[in-house]
Amino acid sequence: MEISTRGKAVLDIHKKEKLYSSSISFFKDKVILYSNYKDFVDEFNNSFRYMVEGERNSKGAKSFYLYREEDKSFNLVLPSFQNLHFEGRDILFPLFTSLMNSFILPGLKDMLVFHSAAVSINDEGIIIPGEESTGKTTLTAALLEEGFTYFSDEYAGFDSNSLKLISYPKSLFMRDDSIKLFKEKEELIRSSPLYTYRNEYRWVVDPMKVFGMDIGKEVEVKFILFLVPNYFGKSAIKRIPSSEVLLRLLKTSRNSIYLKQEERKVFFGKALSIVKRTVGYELTVGRPQEAASIVKNKLMYDEIKSEDELKELDTIAEKVLSML
Repeated sequence: MEISTRGKAVLDIHKKEKLYSSSISFFKDKVILYSNYKDFVDEFNNSFRYMVEGERNSKGAKSFYLYREEDKSFNLVLPSFQNLHFEGRDILFPLFTSLMNSFILPGLKDMLVFHSAAVSINDEGIIIPGEESTGKTTLTAALLEEGFTYFSDEYAGFDSNSLKLISYPKSLFMRDDSIKLFKEKEELIRSSPLYTYRNEYRWVVDPMKVFGMDIGKEVEVKFILFLVPNYFGKSAIKRIPSSEVLLRLLKTSRNSIYLKQEERKVFFGKALSIVKRTVGYELTVGRPQEAASIVKNKLMYDEIKSEDELKELDTIAEKVLSML
């Protein structure tokens, strides 16, 4: 999908300011206002009146189509031809904020964007890169219970100049099995808007409402965690070499594939800088609350990288750079 911007459309959603975006095909070139601030929900939902018009053609859908059903519910046809079905307009804001940014974020050429959860504690940022179904959202919720500050459960975006982590505070999309792990908050979580996806229920959870935590704004990242699910076992954490951190982090990049060769080299250099200033861990996650407690206790201690580790990182970096 081709995305272009005009005027104030700087795609500055990471700083939680108003975002104006245009020339997106499924909006028929209409300028749509939306924001991560809930104050603008009504204005945002009003803009979606443009999306309930038009001919129904799910087989030929190449972008988003939203249709109002006879029972007043909504059906959303996605590019992958998977359908979302949900009731009530209160879900439109968090749902579309997430879906739209799945397309917009990859188009950001002046930021480093990774598929990753992100939190902070004591002004130290932590990113948790990984693909779908690795437990990022569930661990994020458990970390919020431990007092961590929320940045995102889906995208880690870094400012291209300062290389600081910038907030992308979307709602938590929680599955039924994940919710059951939070006994004290289960009733509150299940009061959140609900939709179905691939015959599975998802709850759109406001992290501020459920966990009472503030949204982070900007922070330097100090730790990178990679998750290994261990559903019926113990949680554990171990250090991993910086060279491995670099390679695994690059696999979760969400916008480098859209860059030209020279731009990719610049992107890589900045990703390397992030890795050099962070410490990487592999976190085996059994019960998420147990894993969150381990993370909180472990990250209280500074770890120094050896010269050999840094040399190995530079060697791997040179090999990767030669292939770009």
